[in-house]
Amino acid sequence: MADEDAAVEALRAEIEVTRAQVQAETAKNEERRAQLAEATARQKLRRELDEQRMWLLREQRRGRGLESETKRVDEDKDGDYLLQRGGFGQFQGNRRYGTHEGGEQVSCARKIYTEEFVWEIQGFSWLNGVLDYERESFVWSNFFCVGYAKFYLVYNPFGDELWNQRHGSFAIVCHSGNCSRFRYSVFVKARSGMFKAWGETSEGTFLPDSVHGPDVFHSQGPSAPAAGIFGLSHRQLLQSDWVQDDMLTLKVVIEALPQGSWDASCASPGVEVPDPTMRHDMQNLLETGTCSDVQFVVHGVELKAHSQVLLARSEVFAKQLTAGMEETMSRVIQIDDTDLATFKAFLQFLYTDDLTAVGKLMDATSDESDVSRMQKLMAVSHKYQVSRLQLWCELQLCKLLTTADVCDMLCQAHLLQASNLEHACLCYIKNHLTKVVTLPEYAGLVQTWPDVLLKVKRFLVGEPHFETDAPRKPEVGGG
Repeated sequence: MADEDAAVEALRAEIEVTRAQVQAETAKNEERRAQLAEATARQKLRRELDEQRMWLLREQRRGRGLESETKRVDEDKDGDYLLQRGGFGQFQGNRRYGTHEGGEQVSCARKIYTEEFVWEIQGFSWLNGVLDYERESFVWSNFFCVGYAKFYLVYNPFGDELWNQRHGSFAIVCHSGNCSRFRYSVFVKARSGMFKAWGETSEGTFLPDSVHGPDVFHSQGPSAPAAGIFGLSHRQLLQSDWVQDDMLTLKVVIEALPQGSWDASCASPGVEVPDPTMRHDMQNLLETGTCSDVQFVVHGVELKAHSQVLLARSEVFAKQLTAGMEETMSRVIQIDDTDLATFKAFLQFLYTDDLTAVGKLMDATSDESDVSRMQKLMAVSHKYQVSRLQLWCELQLCKLLTTADVCDMLCQAHLLQASNLEHACLCYIKNHLTKVVTLPEYAGLVQTWPDVLLKVKRFLVGEPHFETDAPRKPEVGGG
């Protein structure tokens, strides 16, 4: 009986001790709640400070724009009361007095620079989340130059203020450089792959930090255009035909007029100098075969050519025709590793250096897809070491990348050491990985192209010391 009483007392004592511990822990939790409330208040103040810092940056940027605009007004380069040519302060130019015949030509556009810039916003559905995390209002592109003027693009999914009281969803931003006026056109890429113009071609004055675009408007202006691309909100745009594979593609074409483009000169005496005819003459020489001394045999079809042209345009042909090889004596070169249409296009480029004409010829003489034609032409240009044509083919193939073709293109790029195309393929695979890994072509890399598969895996994990061969800048122009 005594043992039972002792056990009861022990339990009661333990209960009291535990109750005291509960009370002590409850008191501590009250202190912890107070500390949490204080931490929350501090966090709120930090966010308020971040917001004020963001507004400070915006106001500083707006101030720089106003200072720049003030300077241009003071220098009579802009403003509401500029001196007009033809009125008071009329530009007189150089005048000659006396009796003479002649005239004067005035060119208002001594030099116009034109540039096309394509901007892809990938992961478009994630944009709002990224901007919220980064505490930004818009996303912007890299700088690009038109002549001596520098621009960049911005997209604002909220359609609110960009800066300097200008609002809009998309804008071309003037940064710096030598430019007085510029014209711009904006295009949006549809699912069909075609670009459609958004708004009309417009003209603007080049001021640092000034913004221009189809739906850009001044907050104090009389009216505002429909906000959003083609009047669509960001949410509507996500569900539209303008977003493909979670990517929005915009293109701008800008014509920039440098400062000091007014030019006055004496009129010409009426002599008209014709346009260059070199390309046409060389094309005619190839087609007629006049004075040809080399013969290509492409799957039984004979094509005439000229050794001097081949020597000048290709080191490979130069060795075949001068280094004591079989072709040196026979002057006959067998072509068995490409088709007739591709080799004709290749020869035309050797004679004319005209990339545009090469593309048209391939369209007219081959029924194959654009991808297949370009791959064959790139292989021929690589074999004969015609780097300008190979780089142009790389550029075209980069524009034609699709999920179905990316593995095949990557293998060819690896084989031909086409570093620009290889890098574009790796980036495409990374951005469309869930679709690409289901392809039989991707699985086939395990057996047929293990080196390529290893390169893909290393690129995907972002190895710090792994890079593709440094891409060459494809300075191929228009031919």
